[in-house]
Amino acid sequence: MNFTHIFPRKGGGRSSGKGGKGDGDGGGGSKGSPAARKGASSSFTKSKFSNSFKLSGTKVSAAPYSDGGGKSFTIKSGPFSGRTSGGSTRDFVYGTRTYGSGYPYGGYGYYISDRPFPYGFYPVYIQSNYYGNDEYGNVNNTDRPGGNFVAAIIQPSYNPSSVTYRILGDNASVSAVFQALVSNCSIESNTSNIFAFTPSTITNTSTWPLPEQVIQWYRASTFALSLDGYNNTAALASNQPSSNSSTDFTPLPDTSLPDGLNTTFLECVNSTVGASVPMFYKPPPVLDALDISQIVVWGSVALFFIAGITYAICRDLWKACKSCCKRATKKRGAKKKAVRYNSLEQVEQRNINANPVHRQALVFESCIAIFDLC
Repeated sequence: MNFTHIFPRKGGGRSSGKGGKGDGDGGGGSKGSPAARKGASSSFTKSKFSNSFKLSGTKVSAAPYSDGGGKSFTIKSGPFSGRTSGGSTRDFVYGTRTYGSGYPYGGYGYYISDRPFPYGFYPVYIQSNYYGNDEYGNVNNTDRPGGNFVAAIIQPSYNPSSVTYRILGDNASVSAVFQALVSNCSIESNTSNIFAFTPSTITNTSTWPLPEQVIQWYRASTFALSLDGYNNTAALASNQPSSNSSTDFTPLPDTSLPDGLNTTFLECVNSTVGASVPMFYKPPPVLDALDISQIVVWGSVALFFIAGITYAICRDLWKACKSCCKRATKKRGAKKKAVRYNSLEQVEQRNINANPVHRQALVFESCIAIFDLC
């Protein structure tokens, strides 16, 4: 396989996540979730993993398939107090194979220390002393947005031994993406494939994935996809710059992916991760019983008030019409004019118009027409 990157261009993260088969764990899903609105498979939307979840240390929630966005904010307390968090959308979910890539804002220099959190999640602490990421390894799991770091083995169900990918990130994100991959890409659905992740060191590389095995970073380096057996020498710790502002550092080109990979399966995995990895989500407001009762009471009061005003207006109009009819009748009866008629037809019309009953009927019909407007 000769291509060096598998990430789509801008906008590629908005894929619907459709396709493939698989069974969710059932229960707990929401018909109004972002996943349901984006047309994700029913096996995923019916699972608990499609629901939103609160991010530790914040007042916001995240959800799979959410578009992200919203207003960024300043973290008020904790180890990263004063940093900016949030505001980024799924349009920029894809990075590259370089750790620290994919930052919509605040991605200056080579190291990721002191950077903001465009998506609210902390960068993956994949290896100690790696691109200045040690500050993210000392965070208690209870304070980390999404929970402790975990990894999951991703293998095609049709031939599990043919290839092994891994996804890496916080517990909530990995669990949700793993279920989306089960639904979309027919991967092995054994939940024992999800396990706690312990970062490797330069001298101890027995814990996988390693930085050089990552083939795609997502969500400002807070989520990763790796391939067992892949060795990207450009990502080795020994080849990182000496400091964040190194002026004599020349990045090495990425190593090509190995030949013989099933590109259809890989593209399904990559696009599903990009579409489903959780992002900020503001749930629609939910009315409780008190809100509903207040709406009913005040709505009834408003309806009664409007009905009273309408009745008063129509009553006054009816009285005015009756008074108008009486005055018009008296006025017509008092003013009779002699008219010379030259034909039999005109004489008959004169007799009709002279009839008091006919005159009252005409005026009365006008009043009725006005009253009907009420």
